[in-house]
Amino acid sequence: MKLKDYIQKLFGSERHQLENDRTKLIDRMRKLYKFLETDFNYVYTLDTEVDKYPGGPKYYINKYTNIKAQRQIEIVLHRNSTPIHSYLKRLKNSVEPSYSDNHNCFAFYEIDIYKGIDNHDRHNPYLPPDYEFANVKVGLEILKSIPTILNGTDWFDRNKLDKIFLETKGYKSGHTDNPTFSIIKQTFSFLEQDFNFKIVYDYDKLRPFEQGLGGELIYSNDKIKIAFAVDFRDQDFCIYLVDTKKYDIDNYHQVGERVGRGQTTEKDFIHAKRQLEARIKNYYR
Repeated sequence: MKLKDYIQKLFGSERHQLENDRTKLIDRMRKLYKFLETDFNYVYTLDTEVDKYPGGPKYYINKYTNIKAQRQIEIVLHRNSTPIHSYLKRLKNSVEPSYSDNHNCFAFYEIDIYKGIDNHDRHNPYLPPDYEFANVKVGLEILKSIPTILNGTDWFDRNKLDKIFLETKGYKSGHTDNPTFSIIKQTFSFLEQDFNFKIVYDYDKLRPFEQGLGGELIYSNDKIKIAFAVDFRDQDFCIYLVDTKKYDIDNYHQVGERVGRGQTTEKDFIHAKRQLEARIKNYYR
């Protein structure tokens, strides 16, 4: 074994294959999107976000920004997930809007629908090879079709897109709070009103690419945390009571006490509310 290979193996400095794959994809994307820099004077930056798991950064956040045009393109890659999350944003005084700012942040699939293309598979190419690169090429096609948006002359009309969504899908476009967690917040408002809990982790506050087929809502006071875990697929929930000293977002369901569960129905939430309220009162005796 060569000395270099031995040192890399010893200290773990060799890049993981997942990181290599993402780096190669970014290189291919940059070549494809080069026109943004040469024709529209966008500046490319790459931000990465790491966590405690192996495989390199968890998120690769690619940004193309044009301050003069007040536009930004954001393309987010996940370490080990196929879907690519792409957005076009209108800046205000050079400040990025939040993902929930429906008038200034549009996902690429929304731009397609705005232009009359409604094809789910076009933005979710799950068939090999080159899952992600197929999505990158769709993004290129979209960007090439909106030059006056890219140069800052025009922008999208969210009201027009809402009308299209209502006519074709029966609901409005854009970001909305999750209805299940809205019910939980309303049903369990006594935690804040009577026991001085505060929400410290909120699924609705996560970025779109951090949300998934399940999520958590965490309440906390000085001593304990109450964790609501919801599975949207099975439409069920569990409630855990966890000592603050032992709490971690990744292990609360292992170290905590399960104090309620059920289906995500009004009846089951009300029943769980009674159980939780009684358990908290008993905890403080």
